Amino acid sequence: MEPASASRIIGLPPGRFKLIPVTTPAQREQVHRLRYQIYCLEYPFENPSQFPGGLEYDEYDTHSVHRLIFDHHTEQAIGTVRLILPLHDRPALSFPIQSIHSHPLLRNPDILNRAAEVSRFAISKSARSLHHVGIHQTFSASLLTVKLLKGVVQMSREYGISDLFAVMEPSLLRLLASRFAFHFNPIGPPVDYHGMRHPCHANLNRLLERTKRENFAVWSFIGGN
Repeated sequence: MEPASASRIIGLPPGRFKLIPVTTPAQREQVHRLRYQIYCLEYPFENPSQFPGGLEYDEYDTHSVHRLIFDHHTEQAIGTVRLILPLHDRPALSFPIQSIHSHPLLRNPDILNRAAEVSRFAISKSARSLHHVGIHQTFSASLLTVKLLKGVVQMSREYGISDLFAVMEPSLLRLLASRFAFHFNPIGPPVDYHGMRHPCHANLNRLLERTKRENFAVWSFIGGN
């Protein structure tokens, strides 16, 4: 799989898809409603009966920040990602990954106090087939993925985050590395967590330095400098 070129990343329909910070209660509701659509209806990840209001959320949302992607043609939210921030008074209880893995990095307070977990990295199925409005499906999925990566970098910098954790499907881990040169490192064997997933870690500065070397177009687009 070849790295994404500058034309595929930057030559997007102007203004079609907008990445926005979630700062209001109405935007936060849109996040939870989109997550319900994706994680309860489109994919068998969560039980919809546990969320009768049609809003998917968990206890980690109380200390998380979010980004949304909007499609201005349809006026719909189509993608989202959250960054779970550290609990400085309870660093060992900050992140979901700490409940499924015991790697030393997940117990190191010097790391945890400036770390975050990337979570609910999601694009709706409706956004994955935009070819009916003149955008190729592979292009649209790549574009939306790299926009979510940009959101991760933005939020990390806004909140002074130096290290990122994640629990990823093997296919997503490979995709981020091969197509976008966005490399997370597994910190243990796969675990059964809503299917087999890899606990992962990345130091943000080192990750961005490698992205710059391997795919300058992606690095420029996500604000690597």
